[in-house]
Amino acid sequence: MQEGQPLLLEHRHEPQHPQLARGKAARSSALQLQVHCAMPGTQQMEVRGTAAYPWETVQDLKHRACAAFGVEPESVLLWDYFNACPFILLEDQLHCTLQQARLLDEQPLLLKPVREAGQTLQQQPQQEGRQRTWAGQPDRSQQQQRQDGRAADVDDAAAGLAQDCAAAEELQQLRSCVVCLDAPRSVLLLPCKHLALCEACATQLQQHTAGSSDSDGAAGSSRAGAGSAAVPCPVCRVPATRHIPGVFFA
Repeated sequence: MQEGQPLLLEHRHEPQHPQLARGKAARSSALQLQVHCAMPGTQQMEVRGTAAYPWETVQDLKHRACAAFGVEPESVLLWDYFNACPFILLEDQLHCTLQQARLLDEQPLLLKPVREAGQTLQQQPQQEGRQRTWAGQPDRSQQQQRQDGRAADVDDAAAGLAQDCAAAEELQQLRSCVVCLDAPRSVLLLPCKHLALCEACATQLQQHTAGSSDSDGAAGSSRAGAGSAAVPCPVCRVPATRHIPGVFFA
């Protein structure tokens, strides 16, 4: 090497240790979770953010969150707090990793106090149709309540239908001829204004009344103004001097 000879210094990058590289990648993949805590004995709800890694267990996350809020892990239950509502109970997944439990970034969680001392997770009230018990099975009492509610609805509907049928039958009787009880009433009798006969029964009563009057020798006096017999009203027995056909109930 001669005096004044220029030199070049080259920086050589040492290969990075694989574990160190994984650590940096892991820090960049940490989940940012929002943990809500209903403080025991109060109505206050506190919220704190916490970072967790996908390979951590749900139990580790719960213990760290409980330490942050100053509550005992045995006194609270960990829930998936979807849409500001306890959605899925995570106590049956404490030994699963966050990735296995499918917890996502910025997912809200809830620490909820056990409601009664000595109450087991199987006895915890479940939100209808969405929450799970310790064994992951639906709450039998909730199912029974839903079945009882459906049975009560069916009974109410059947009772209402029976009342409607009875009312329809009563209305049909009111609209039916008082003589044959079949055809609709369509003849208005005057002067009593009773709508009680169908046309067929009114005609038969006219013929019967006319025949009876002729046999008694009083045929001329038994004719109505229109030449028809004075049919006695089957409701009030007042002789009908006139009848108007084609009248029906509205």
